[in-house]
Amino acid sequence: MSSTSGVYLTRPARDTLLSLADAALQRVAQSWSLLVDSVVSADSPEIALRERYDIQSSFTQPCLHAFAEAEGAVVGASAFLLRSIDAVTLAGLMVRSSPEEIRRKRSLVALSELEIDAAREALNQLCGAYARGLREM
Repeated sequence: MSSTSGVYLTRPARDTLLSLADAALQRVAQSWSLLVDSVVSADSPEIALRERYDIQSSFTQPCLHAFAEAEGAVVGASAFLLRSIDAVTLAGLMVRSSPEEIRRKRSLVALSELEIDAAREALNQLCGAYARGLREM
Protein backbone atom coordinates (compact mmCIF):
# COMPACT_ATOMS: atom_id res chain seq x y z
CA MET A 1 0.00 0.00 0.00
CA SER A 2 1.11 3.55 -0.74
CA SER A 3 0.33 6.39 1.62
CA THR A 4 0.52 10.15 1.85
CA SER A 5 -1.15 12.36 4.45
CA GLY A 6 -3.15 9.44 5.81
CA VAL A 7 -4.54 8.45 2.39
CA TYR A 8 -3.85 4.85 1.41
CA LEU A 9 -3.80 3.21 -2.00
CA THR A 10 -4.49 -0.52 -1.83
CA ARG A 11 -3.03 -2.89 -4.43
CA PRO A 12 -6.42 -3.44 -6.19
CA ALA A 13 -7.01 0.33 -6.30
CA ARG A 14 -3.47 0.90 -7.56
CA ASP A 15 -3.88 -1.76 -10.27
CA THR A 16 -7.20 -0.26 -11.38
CA LEU A 17 -5.73 3.25 -11.55
CA LEU A 18 -2.72 1.93 -13.42
CA SER A 19 -4.97 0.27 -15.99
CA LEU A 20 -7.04 3.44 -16.44
CA ALA A 21 -3.91 5.59 -16.65
CA ASP A 22 -2.35 3.28 -19.22
CA ALA A 23 -5.44 3.41 -21.44
CA ALA A 24 -5.60 7.20 -21.16
CA LEU A 25 -1.88 7.51 -21.88
CA GLN A 26 -2.31 5.50 -25.06
CA ARG A 27 -4.91 8.10 -26.12
CA VAL A 28 -2.31 10.76 -25.41
CA ALA A 29 0.24 8.97 -27.62
CA GLN A 30 -2.34 8.88 -30.42
CA SER A 31 -3.06 12.61 -30.01
CA TRP A 32 0.63 13.51 -29.98
CA SER A 33 1.26 11.32 -33.04
CA LEU A 34 -1.29 13.42 -34.92
CA LEU A 35 0.10 16.64 -33.47
CA VAL A 36 3.69 16.03 -34.58
CA ASP A 37 2.87 13.89 -37.63
CA SER A 38 5.16 11.13 -36.34
CA VAL A 39 4.66 7.95 -34.33
CA VAL A 40 4.74 8.60 -30.59
CA SER A 41 4.69 5.66 -28.20
CA ALA A 42 3.99 5.80 -24.49
CA ASP A 43 5.56 3.64 -21.82
CA SER A 44 3.42 2.30 -19.02
CA PRO A 45 2.76 4.99 -16.44
CA GLU A 46 3.83 4.81 -12.83
CA ILE A 47 1.31 5.32 -10.07
CA ALA A 48 2.24 6.84 -6.72
CA LEU A 49 0.58 9.04 -4.16
CA ARG A 50 2.54 12.26 -3.71
CA GLU A 51 1.80 15.67 -2.31
CA ARG A 52 1.99 18.34 -5.01
CA TYR A 53 4.79 20.15 -3.18
CA ASP A 54 6.79 16.89 -2.97
CA ILE A 55 6.85 16.18 -6.71
CA GLN A 56 9.80 18.40 -7.57
CA SER A 57 12.05 16.89 -4.90
CA SER A 58 11.19 13.36 -6.10
CA PHE A 59 13.03 13.70 -9.42
CA THR A 60 16.74 14.08 -10.04
CA GLN A 61 16.53 15.36 -13.64
CA PRO A 62 15.16 18.67 -14.87
CA CYS A 63 11.54 18.17 -15.92
CA LEU A 64 8.63 20.14 -17.28
CA HIS A 65 5.46 19.35 -15.42
CA ALA A 66 1.74 19.89 -15.77
CA PHE A 67 -1.26 18.94 -13.69
CA ALA A 68 -4.55 17.63 -15.04
CA GLU A 69 -7.75 17.35 -13.10
CA ALA A 70 -10.37 14.87 -14.20
CA GLU A 71 -13.98 14.18 -13.34
CA GLY A 72 -15.72 11.14 -14.75
CA ALA A 73 -14.81 7.50 -14.21
CA VAL A 74 -11.99 8.78 -12.01
CA VAL A 75 -12.08 12.02 -10.04
CA GLY A 76 -8.78 13.58 -9.05
CA ALA A 77 -5.63 15.16 -10.36
CA SER A 78 -2.63 13.75 -12.15
CA ALA A 79 0.85 15.16 -12.63
CA PHE A 80 2.70 14.73 -15.90
CA LEU A 81 6.46 14.99 -16.04
CA LEU A 82 8.47 15.36 -19.21
CA ARG A 83 12.26 15.22 -19.03
CA SER A 84 13.80 18.42 -20.40
CA ILE A 85 15.65 16.49 -23.11
CA ASP A 86 12.34 14.94 -24.22
CA ALA A 87 10.74 18.39 -24.21
CA VAL A 88 13.48 19.50 -26.62
CA THR A 89 12.60 16.63 -28.97
CA LEU A 90 8.86 17.17 -28.75
CA ALA A 91 9.15 20.93 -29.22
CA GLY A 92 11.45 20.38 -32.20
CA LEU A 93 8.91 18.07 -33.80
CA MET A 94 6.11 20.55 -33.17
CA VAL A 95 7.95 23.46 -34.79
CA ARG A 96 9.12 21.19 -37.62
CA SER A 97 12.86 21.40 -36.87
CA SER A 98 15.13 19.15 -38.88
CA PRO A 99 16.37 15.94 -37.25
CA GLU A 100 19.89 17.44 -37.21
CA GLU A 101 18.66 20.56 -35.41
CA ILE A 102 16.78 18.43 -32.85
CA ARG A 103 19.91 16.33 -32.20
CA ARG A 104 22.00 19.49 -31.79
CA LYS A 105 19.53 21.02 -29.35
CA ARG A 106 19.24 17.74 -27.43
CA SER A 107 23.02 17.78 -26.92
CA LEU A 108 22.69 21.27 -25.43
CA VAL A 109 19.24 20.76 -23.84
CA ALA A 110 18.44 24.18 -25.25
CA LEU A 111 14.98 25.58 -25.96
CA SER A 112 14.09 28.90 -27.61
CA GLU A 113 11.04 30.85 -26.43
CA LEU A 114 9.06 29.42 -29.35
CA GLU A 115 10.08 25.88 -28.37
CA ILE A 116 9.23 26.49 -24.72
CA ASP A 117 5.77 27.61 -25.85
CA ALA A 118 5.52 24.50 -28.04
CA ALA A 119 6.48 22.26 -25.09
CA ARG A 120 3.86 24.01 -22.92
CA GLU A 121 1.27 23.45 -25.63
CA ALA A 122 2.29 19.80 -25.85
CA LEU A 123 1.75 19.42 -22.09
CA ASN A 124 -1.62 21.17 -22.41
CA GLN A 125 -2.52 18.70 -25.16
CA LEU A 126 -1.34 15.86 -22.92
CA CYS A 127 -3.51 17.00 -20.03
CA GLY A 128 -6.55 17.44 -22.28
CA ALA A 129 -6.12 14.07 -23.99
CA TYR A 130 -5.54 12.33 -20.67
CA ALA A 131 -8.60 13.90 -19.05
CA ARG A 132 -10.72 13.03 -22.12
CA GLY A 133 -9.44 9.45 -22.00
CA LEU A 134 -10.47 9.12 -18.36
CA ARG A 135 -13.87 10.77 -18.91
CA GLU A 136 -14.69 8.44 -21.79
CA MET A 137 -14.04 5.22 -19.86
